[in-house]
Amino acid sequence: MAQHRPAPGSSAVTDSLDMIKAEFDLLTSEVAVARRERDECEVTLTSQVNELNLIRQSLYELETQHGKLRHQYEEDLTRLRAELHVVRQGLVPQHRPPPLVPMPDMRERERMPDRERAPERGERMPERERIPDRERERIPERERERAPDRDRERMPDRERERDRERERDPKRHKGDRGRPAPPPVPTVAFLDDLDLANVPPHLKKESSASSHSGTEWFAVWNPAVKHKRIADVNLLHTLLHESVVCCVRFSKDGRFLATGCNRTAQVYDARTGAKVCSLIDPAVPKGGDLYIRSVCFSPDGALLATGAEDTQIRIWDILKKRIIAVLSGHQQEIYALDFSADGRFVVSGSGDKTVRIWDMRGISPSAPAPPPSPPCQVLTITDIAPPTSPAIHRTSPAPTPDGGITSVAISPSGTRVAAGSLDALVRVWDVRSGALVRRLRGHGDSVYSVAFMPEGGGPRGIGLVSGGLDRTVRGWDLGLPVPPAPSPVLHGWKEPSPAVLGWKEGGPASGPASATIPASAPGNHKGWKEGDDEGRCTMTFTGHKDYVLSVAVSHDGEWVVSGSKDRGVQFWDAKTGVVQCMLQGHKNSVISIDLSPAGNVLATGSGDWHARIWSYDAVP
Repeated sequence: MAQHRPAPGSSAVTDSLDMIKAEFDLLTSEVAVARRERDECEVTLTSQVNELNLIRQSLYELETQHGKLRHQYEEDLTRLRAELHVVRQGLVPQHRPPPLVPMPDMRERERMPDRERAPERGERMPERERIPDRERERIPERERERAPDRDRERMPDRERERDRERERDPKRHKGDRGRPAPPPVPTVAFLDDLDLANVPPHLKKESSASSHSGTEWFAVWNPAVKHKRIADVNLLHTLLHESVVCCVRFSKDGRFLATGCNRTAQVYDARTGAKVCSLIDPAVPKGGDLYIRSVCFSPDGALLATGAEDTQIRIWDILKKRIIAVLSGHQQEIYALDFSADGRFVVSGSGDKTVRIWDMRGISPSAPAPPPSPPCQVLTITDIAPPTSPAIHRTSPAPTPDGGITSVAISPSGTRVAAGSLDALVRVWDVRSGALVRRLRGHGDSVYSVAFMPEGGGPRGIGLVSGGLDRTVRGWDLGLPVPPAPSPVLHGWKEPSPAVLGWKEGGPASGPASATIPASAPGNHKGWKEGDDEGRCTMTFTGHKDYVLSVAVSHDGEWVVSGSKDRGVQFWDAKTGVVQCMLQGHKNSVISIDLSPAGNVLATGSGDWHARIWSYDAVP
């Protein structure tokens, strides 16, 4: 019988199946390993996410606790400073409001390249904030235990002696207990520190707008002021921009408001809030930023001057939305502009430490093409004056590295120009001669804004106000005679020589550190002598918690208004220097403010990309 043998084809199929099975088993084991590793990774990832959430939650709690503690310490410090001031006076003032006490000085400095983007130096952490948590928790208890003794130590001597007599002979003073105690005099360090929930309804006003509209705001009146002279404040319009609003300015008749932001200047109808036009230079390259730092209307409202980061001043025909002149000469950014009341000249201030006075008489909207840049007079903060007339000689201080011009203003008569600068000085020049007539010292840090009072000086001899990074607004008595009428400024004017102006194209003129002041300069009037060029700071407005970035004066000289990095706007009584009202209506620094020449209307521009138009009711 023949032996049965498997067919060759059947053996090959079996071998192939075995190989496939082995490969399947291998893949199955690899998939199981991969799934196990995936599960382990998911567990690890979930654990790490949970840890991050715990860390984030702990961080939020720490930040909240830190903010509360810091706010509490600041309030305690402010209150203690106010009480110390009262104790030093020997009695509690009853007939006038207590002074607004400033916070401890921070030596921060905000430089000019960009008011909102400049790096800020960190604040030094107060020593008490470094105390461990347990010790911090014990401090309030200790302070409460020591409060009666500490309060007694703060009392004037007569009050302490009276309390001792009551303790020794309570029957004698029993009748005193029935008498009502005199109402406490409110002590206000900063209006911003007041808790709205505890402010009486007649001293506050809150917006009822919804949060998504971005128009929440509130106003607080100073409780130390008995008679409210700012009766009411209302928000009229909110104007959204595409970037930080660097500047705001009303036209001379108050009908229009101009704003400057990145690459564009906008003109709005101040009554309706409607946008009239946007002014964009088509010749500017599309890429990059070009912030419009300053805007200013001509007296007739037909032209708008804009100053930008590219060192150019553009003069626009608003109706035709075209550039009719470009003023070139500055070497750095243009930070400030002002038109003279008669429209004959424009003054500009720049980071190149110069103020330039531009002759505008040859510029006309009807010209077919922009004319060449007009002649200009150059005033430098090296304080060089024209040496062409009999003079009194003196040494001029060397220029400082932080001497950029931040703001300029022309007096109502058009005879004087004031400029604030990063070196903490305010300078005043005579327009006709170019002579420096006043150098005002008093600010502890850079001066960011200046504004003239109405001609003749405001209350208490204030002729000029300024605001700076030292968080104060100051009123100055210039001690200069009031011009009888606007002088024929720039009449027959020709391009001045570099020797006279102290400047040449491309950089400062070289020469010895000496200067002359013409004997005929307004600074040499009767009662003013050489060396007495400081002017007098007659009033200091203290109440902002951060840098004062902009100041404005009402058309009647009754009010000084200031905008600050603390996001607030404050109304000051120019007669008394007392803050009447604080307005909070922005989410970022109030960079620029302006008061309408036509009435009680205020404009604010902020780093929150909004400009706002407000109305206020003032009581004479």
